[in-house]
Amino acid sequence: MDRARDLAEPVFVSAVTAWEIALLASKGRFASPHSAKVWFERLMAIETLRLVDVTPLLFIESCYLPGRPPRDPGDRIIIATARENAMTILTRDRTILDYGMAGHVLTLAC
Repeated sequence: MDRARDLAEPVFVSAVTAWEIALLASKGRFASPHSAKVWFERLMAIETLRLVDVTPLLFIESCYLPGRPPRDPGDRIIIATARENAMTILTRDRTILDYGMAGHVLTLAC
């Protein structure tokens, strides 16, 4: 992300991220003094970030990923979005990183 900022390149955020943050917050597993809504609004106010919409076709693609994709629907949608748009996923999620190591999507650990 620092490199993208230095090069003035956008960083893309999947719209499903809002849903994932809200799910965590609703279960008390989101450590933020802000609501999920306020947190996401502040995230998307960062100048270099761009929202990537989730389309019906991405929902379909998320059900037909190659290899052994993660079981989590949100992860599958993020992976399908990255594959469709030739993007790299920046994540700490071990399941997504392992899927990337298998060669099915580009990933970077953060």
